[in-house]
Amino acid sequence: MSDKKMNNFPTAADGAYIYAESASGEQIKISKADLASVVAELIGCAIIKNKTTELSAGGSTQIPISKGIVLMNSTYHSLEYGLFFITNTDIECLGGYNYNDGYAFSLGLSNGILTIQNKGSVTKGVNILWITL
Repeated sequence: MSDKKMNNFPTAADGAYIYAESASGEQIKISKADLASVVAELIGCAIIKNKTTELSAGGSTQIPISKGIVLMNSTYHSLEYGLFFITNTDIECLGGYNYNDGYAFSLGLSNGILTIQNKGSVTKGVNILWITL
């Protein structure tokens, strides 16, 4: 494939990557999702993300959030769910079942990282939706 000058690239309304120049002058490519997150953060918009994962007994997962809202539900048992408000130093449960008592999952917050741990004795799936404010 021959090299093309960027001004000769075809115009498109959509694409997987955006090509740019780094601060050091190198050519780089940025995924559309990463660019959207950076722009949203710069202009102060909320960022919505989701994750579905399997957690073994005692296993944990982490999500980066220092301020926002987290909604979780277990794919193992429909009565394991929770809605939480996260501040820089606190986790406030706004509603849920089997979260506050540590039976299903426990939550911990440190340095902008929320850790979710499976407190049960079996592997459980968990759906996590979070909105960073």
